[in-house]
Amino acid sequence: MTGWYLKSTSLTLKPHLNPTKMKNILLLFFIVLSTSLQPVKAQEFRGIDKSPMDMAYFPDNFAHDHSPNEKAVARITYGRPQKNNRPVFGKMVPYGKIWRTGANEATEFIAYQPTYIWLKNITRWYLHFVYHSRKR
Repeated sequence: MTGWYLKSTSLTLKPHLNPTKMKNILLLFFIVLSTSLQPVKAQEFRGIDKSPMDMAYFPDNFAHDHSPNEKAVARITYGRPQKNNRPVFGKMVPYGKIWRTGANEATEFIAYQPTYIWLKNITRWYLHFVYHSRKR
């Protein structure tokens, strides 16, 4: 008989596994446990480059990872302005005048495939703003 059995009114456990099998099972358990407790990396992004100009493609990462027959849908070119402890609004960016968004040049949207916004087929847009003072 294996397993539990009653012997003179006391409960006794007869071992099922020999010590070598038990050590292997425990070792496997600790390996699985230790690997499952490692920190999980969800995603790794490329670092920010030093240039203030950047590009984003749709589909994402088109410039780096695309097949030869795949075509981009759109591209946005934009600049990351650097404030560097300077006053921006009212000084560098004049109130009430058209100002380009982005650093060094306006933000540009280029559509490589037919793209419709407000029922118009657009191919290229530049983004500009007019900033106003809150003291109106």
